[in-house]
Amino acid sequence: VDKASKKRQLEDTLDNLKLLMRKPQQLCIFIHKHGNVISVQEESDVDTVAGFQLWQSVFNNQMGKSYSKIRNHDAHFLVMSMLNAVADEMRPLVHVMEVQLTTLGKLLRVERTKFNPKRLTKTKKSLLAIDKIVKPLVDLVEGQLMDQDEFNKGEVRNYLRDVRDHLKQMAGSLKESLQTLAELVEEDKQIRAKHKDDVLYIMSICATLFLPGTFMTGLYGMNFDNMPELHTEYGYFVWWAVFLMIVTTLFTFLRFVKQWI
Repeated sequence: VDKASKKRQLEDTLDNLKLLMRKPQQLCIFIHKHGNVISVQEESDVDTVAGFQLWQSVFNNQMGKSYSKIRNHDAHFLVMSMLNAVADEMRPLVHVMEVQLTTLGKLLRVERTKFNPKRLTKTKKSLLAIDKIVKPLVDLVEGQLMDQDEFNKGEVRNYLRDVRDHLKQMAGSLKESLQTLAELVEEDKQIRAKHKDDVLYIMSICATLFLPGTFMTGLYGMNFDNMPELHTEYGYFVWWAVFLMIVTTLFTFLRFVKQWI
């Protein structure tokens, strides 16, 4: 696969991954002392089919079944089912970010200095946005719910631990993704720095090779009458011959003796 085709494939992959990302929604869950659960969810920024509907997800996956555990447990088990549904909804997004970073790394190595660093900036914003959702959920489950007696009984406790483990796993994946992103940013800086050094190196070599010509031009450009070379019939061609000989000698010295080129 040629470079242009590979670049096009990677860009198509990134465009397809964008379709899986969407704006976070605010969710509030209230537990009444009489065992009632009230959930309020922000309206989705996409259509109802593609958007995440919490209650619909919980009902279709669990409550809609006659043998559902939710039907045989209290409100606290229902709350854990909701949190588990939220965690399940977040897991694909974390995986999408991992794939996106891998794709960006490949695109960076293909485009080199033509790579747009704004892609990394946007990816960082998306990662931090997801991280700001996952970390509070971990703190909620581990720091608050697990300290309450209502969530430390029977299957509710086991369910809570499973949700905690899933959230911690996502938090760890996000941390690794942020480290990978930092490595890509550093790699991009190194590529651009190397390109800059290569440009300066080539310019220095060219300036060094043409320096004798600049000196000779300035010397004979003084046009003093006592310069016999100015009145030579083939002086112009002699000048070029001497200049090319000096350049060849200098290039040979730098290339084979000093090995700087």
